[in-house]
Amino acid sequence: MTAHRRESFGDPLRRICRAARALADTHDDVRVVIPVHPNPAVSDTVHAELGYSPRVQLVDPLSYPDFARTLQRAHIVLTDSGGIQKEAPALGKPVLVMRDVTERIEGIDAGTAKLVGTRASDIVAAARELLADDHAYSEMARAVNPYGDGFASARIVEAILTEEFKRRGAGKSAALTSSLDRMGARSTSAHASDEDASFDDGLIVS
Repeated sequence: MTAHRRESFGDPLRRICRAARALADTHDDVRVVIPVHPNPAVSDTVHAELGYSPRVQLVDPLSYPDFARTLQRAHIVLTDSGGIQKEAPALGKPVLVMRDVTERIEGIDAGTAKLVGTRASDIVAAARELLADDHAYSEMARAVNPYGDGFASARIVEAILTEEFKRRGAGKSAALTSSLDRMGARSTSAHASDEDASFDDGLIVS
């Protein structure tokens, strides 16, 4: 779970924390991971509300590689972050957006994200539905990601090499084919590694 927007300071953030605690306390198989924003308006509230909850893990802000690994291992993502609303669907993770409004409306329309507000009861109800209902989970996890399919870099390389091939002639054909084959192999290997690392036995909110 991430919650750091100024609009969430005060009572909204306290309600968000109470929702996280309720989920952790009532589901033995749920663990909530929260990288805590260093702003005292966030960290003081989060530690006061959740510092004593045994299945809530408060951690320092993560490096991007660690964040990506945590996101991959998550089952559900709860956030008020705009960026995470775009990143989590690329990994097939349902996103519950803890805001009353969002600028990332594409994800809401596509079904990869759901706007749940900051009321604790609404957050808990939405998360419990995804934990208990495989169909509801699958509907969000398998929705078409409106922000792309993750192969933009391969297409860019292909376009560059194709233009180079046209400019220099047929001698570049073998290089183009070899480069694309290598990229495809790396992509397949990366997806296999991600699948091996994932688990769905709980809730890591990141």
